[in-house]
Parts: sequence; structure tokens; C-alpha cells
Amino acid sequence: MIVTALEPVGKTRVQVFLDGEKAFVLYRNEAYQMGIREGESLSEQAYAEIMQEILPKRARLRCMNILKSADKTEWQLRTKLRQGGYPKEIEDIAIEYVRSFHYIDDVRYAGYYIESRSQTMTGPLSDNQIKSYTTAAKNAN
Repeated sequence: MIVTALEPVGKTRVQVFLDGEKAFVLYRNEAYQMGIREGESLSEQAYAEIMQEILPKRARLRCMNILKSADKTEWQLRTKLRQGGYPKEIEDIAIEYVRSFHYIDDVRYAGYYIESRSQTMTGPLSDNQIKSYTTAAKNAN
């Protein structure tokens, strides 16, 4: 794998391109310490360390941090991870991790959403509204 580009992402991170494709985002100092340079080869060992240790741990912590302030749906978490430059396989690992502890549950989220909406509306939710919310939550899983 050849590092074809390193593009800045904010002040402290870089988007790493491997063989012309977006691969992942690292902190600048990590990329430097791992010897990641444009035009040079990325060793299989370094790639494995990034994909099996560094990014999964960071993505799990990112999810936990997001969930500290409020419940989120799986879609919302995936969107945040994608915005952070995490590859799909890392996104899947992080989502499975938080799901294994029941930190995300789209059906539970829908129930809380329905409950909060019913308290702020002038009247109770109709059966059709409830069915619509719960069906959407089930389909999101």
C-alpha cells in the first residue's frame, strides 16, 4: 500500500489516502511517529496496528463520549463516526461494541421520543403516529 496523500483535517489530524483512496484519519503526531509519508509504502504491520488497535479503540471511545450527553440512534452514531473519517469496518466495530452493552437501542429511543413528544404536544399521539415511530425505529436496526 502506497500513501498517496496526507490531507489536513483541522489543526491536529490528517486524512490518509492509500493507493488513491481515502483510508482513515490519524492525528498528525501518530502519522509522524508511524513514519507515514506521502509517496512511501505503509507496512502491513503498521496498517494492522491502525485498523485493529488504534482506530477501533478511538471509535469506541468516541461513541461512548457522544452517548454521555444523550441517547442516540445507530444512524446518528454512524453519521458522527463517518464525519470523523472512520472507515466502515471501524464504524461497525464501534457500533457493535456499544450495542453489546445496550447503550444504543433504537426501539427504546423511539419509545422515549414518543413519550417526550406526547408531553409537548397539545393532545395524545394517535395510534398511527405511534405505529409510524416504532416501525421506523425497528427498520433502523
